Amino acid sequence: MRTRTNYQHLFLQNNFLNGNIPISLTHLKGLDTLDLSGNNICQIPKSLGDMPLLNSLNLSFNSFGREMPTNGAFANASEIYVQGNADLCGGIPELHLPPCSLKSTRKQKTSHSAASYCYLSRTCRLFITLHASNLS
Repeated sequence: MRTRTNYQHLFLQNNFLNGNIPISLTHLKGLDTLDLSGNNICQIPKSLGDMPLLNSLNLSFNSFGREMPTNGAFANASEIYVQGNADLCGGIPELHLPPCSLKSTRKQKTSHSAASYCYLSRTCRLFITLHASNLS
């Protein structure tokens, strides 16, 4: 059986995912739509914005508590959804997120306690890793 690696749309909403979005997800270069809403994901990798074809990104209702990236897909306010992430700050002005304070930025760089409680479910991480490795 041949594995499909040219995904255009990936919908993983409401799947009880925890932790960080794996960097390997960025290997899915043909991805146009990514929906990770309604999970418990706590960190957004900046490299997610570097996905060349990513046009629609739904990160609503997760546990993001850091500064919102502004590169690539994160610069398109009409196709990025981040509602329900109370501690998310920064980002482009059109998202109307609160500014990041110097204190929260410093805490972000030095504190690993919140991240230590974050982990992505093994099943999802394995799925994404396997499919991303097939692109190489």
